Amino acid sequence: MVSRQQLLSHGLLIANAPLTPAERMVLLALLDGRAKKQIAQRIDQSPNTTHFHVKSIYAKFGVRNRPALTALRLGKLR
Repeated sequence: MVSRQQLLSHGLLIANAPLTPAERMVLLALLDGRAKKQIAQRIDQSPNTTHFHVKSIYAKFGVRNRPALTALRLGKLR
């Protein structure tokens, strides 16, 4: 059985649009609590690119920040 977290990490559960592979990597790191700079270093991209992915992820999930994204993960929203 596929868990809610797995679906969320792949952008399949509640995203308004599918996530790109890069967005999925950033999403998993966000949900692990990593800072944007750490994420950028970990997946070898510029901080600006990571920031762009984060904004895109928030837009696709209809949230404004990481706490709201985490609330989705925990099933508190929608």
